[in-house]
Amino acid sequence: SDCKLYVYSKNRHGKQRVKSDATQHIHASNEKILILEDDRDAHVGRMNRIAPLLENYEGRSEDDAIKDEPVYDKVYLIRYRSPSAKKQVLTRNEFDAPTQKLSSLHVVKLTVIYPRDTNAKHGNINGDGASRAKHTTNVFTFDKDNGYGNWHHPKSDFFKIEEVDLDTIQNGVYVILDKFYIKTKDGEQHPSNINSLVASYKAITEKDAPTIYAFKVKQEDIPKKKKGWTEFNTWFQTEMTDFLDKNSMSQEFVDCNAAKKHLSGETLDFHYLLRKKAKNDNSSGYGNNNFTKSDPILIEKALEKIALDDSPIKTYFKAVESMVPSKEKENKMNRFRKHLKDSGFGGFQSCKEAKITPSHNLDTLYQKVLDTYKMLMYYEDDFLSGWRRQGRGSNSSWKNLTNYINLVDATYVRTPNIFEEVDKIDF
Repeated sequence: SDCKLYVYSKNRHGKQRVKSDATQHIHASNEKILILEDDRDAHVGRMNRIAPLLENYEGRSEDDAIKDEPVYDKVYLIRYRSPSAKKQVLTRNEFDAPTQKLSSLHVVKLTVIYPRDTNAKHGNINGDGASRAKHTTNVFTFDKDNGYGNWHHPKSDFFKIEEVDLDTIQNGVYVILDKFYIKTKDGEQHPSNINSLVASYKAITEKDAPTIYAFKVKQEDIPKKKKGWTEFNTWFQTEMTDFLDKNSMSQEFVDCNAAKKHLSGETLDFHYLLRKKAKNDNSSGYGNNNFTKSDPILIEKALEKIALDDSPIKTYFKAVESMVPSKEKENKMNRFRKHLKDSGFGGFQSCKEAKITPSHNLDTLYQKVLDTYKMLMYYEDDFLSGWRRQGRGSNSSWKNLTNYINLVDATYVRTPNIFEEVDKIDF
């Protein structure tokens, strides 16, 4: 967070202009690269200094200030938050590569590098020099490569102007801007929030988000009146929940949330003991939080000493294990939780989760365990006892526990139940 790093490059296989991308690394390679430090207060004028270093444009060889500069493959730009941050970053990373000041570079007008089409009719030329179509309009679009955070100003830097024929766009995605804040039904969002959501969408679906069009408040009726257009936050929520459904993850998501909620409550620590017996390295210790799925074979081996297949505690353990996610799935679901919440969606609970029932009612199964194995609460106090013995002697503890369970199960299936008979005795 003490510095920002950007890489400028050009698509050598097309006609795209030089563009910048946020990055975290400067890669040593055989490419021609230049490293710059942004020592200017304003962002305006960066491209006028950097594009000439990456473009072999007409007239470059006649410009005395730049003709001897090579045409670089990449230019890296580092922007430090403060002089002290610069010193700390350089020291921590042992960074000693030659670095040039951005302010020292020669300024070239972009119209020289990217000349306009002089054959186009006056007033019908866009910023790239290409002829503007008859029905196109200047509109804002969100710059998905902006690389800025919520500290960045001005907020207009998160957007760029494009020539678009809105009538040709189907299923458009849009936001409404109020002084370049994103207007939502609950208030407003900083435009940097879209960076997080767009990155999350790509990480989860492995697809790029569509173009996000932006209209000022006085223009908000334009997209609202267009058939098939969707406000960005609504689009994001729909895409995320549909992705769960299409990938058969909805039931897993509901089960995962139900299991996490159950295990984070007042449940006994034999969950921990079982998972240590099954050699699950993701066991978190006291409190049973953040469980993820153990190796199914190891769990079966841990449970095989419980003789009765429909033993209440065996049934309960299998139900828990079927509902907790794998480590990979848990990481993905955590991204869902975080970004659905960040979008103001309030989590999956507020949508389809309310319509899906967990695979097992763990609270009911657990209560049956407590009602059946009445000595378990004393067993936990004596053999697990919080931090004193956890992780020690798990084999002998598990053996003692299964012996007790088998004894109760053998009695429990008898008719009448011996415990029920004892409850009738007046001591």
